[in-house]
Amino acid sequence: MIRKVTAVLVCLCSIISCVKNSPVPSKEMVFVEGGVFQMGSESIEWNTPREVELSSFYMARNLVTVKEWKEFLNDVAVPFNWDLEESHSFDGKLKDLMPEEDCPIQGMNWYYAVAYCNWLSKRDGFRPCYRVKGEIKDKRSNPEVVWNKKANGYRLPTDAEWEYAARGGRLSKGYLFAGSDDVTEVARIGQNTSYPVGQMMPNELGLYDMTGNVEIWCWDWFDTDPSKITKKKNPSIDKESDVQNRDERNPESMKVIRGIDWKYPPINVFERSHYPPQYILWIGIRLVRNVE
Repeated sequence: MIRKVTAVLVCLCSIISCVKNSPVPSKEMVFVEGGVFQMGSESIEWNTPREVELSSFYMARNLVTVKEWKEFLNDVAVPFNWDLEESHSFDGKLKDLMPEEDCPIQGMNWYYAVAYCNWLSKRDGFRPCYRVKGEIKDKRSNPEVVWNKKANGYRLPTDAEWEYAARGGRLSKGYLFAGSDDVTEVARIGQNTSYPVGQMMPNELGLYDMTGNVEIWCWDWFDTDPSKITKKKNPSIDKESDVQNRDERNPESMKVIRGIDWKYPPINVFERSHYPPQYILWIGIRLVRNVE
């Protein structure tokens, strides 16, 4: 009897130890079941329709907030200018565009977004997805970033993952915007600042602010016609050298941007934009993780 009790206690202790050592996400993640969908639209520039197949993944229910970004800055020695002024784009300072702690963070370049993903992965006990070859600095950043696609940590969504999730995945009802055909139900447009996350109606998957609040960085390098250079399953443009079709008006190397911010007119779930990875303004972060 004593031996049986001892064996049970040892087993329980082992289970408790495993639970304590198991990675625990600090961000609420939504399961996005994979599937096949028709990405893009004939009516949209730079998003030629093509069939895409995606594996399942997790996506954060909400954008990364100011409060969460401050935790990162308190732990990582990178410069971040809250007093940045861009008079040609807005009046005042960057911090004025985020009046509350639960507003989405904005104003970091693509490399800072990558650094945040790695930092949170380590903090939560996951394996970081990105290997950075070089130093991450503010507007001068230009290191090589390699994505380990087998890692279980936080990462940026691919272009295809964002569109699939924004359209509702397998639960899609075919809305023009993420969760509705009426943009006023899912976003506040023409605002002077961003607003707290999760206040508007979510889409079919329960994801908030996929249309509105801030634009977000995606993983992919921008190509005007990705249908010509990407594969059908889990497509992504991983290397700058893979880009074949550049925007003739802005031929420099760009990263894909998705969504829309608090100031400009609404755009639908098919539209995609692009900025240089060093660009700093109204762009934020939405986290993704692989399904293990």
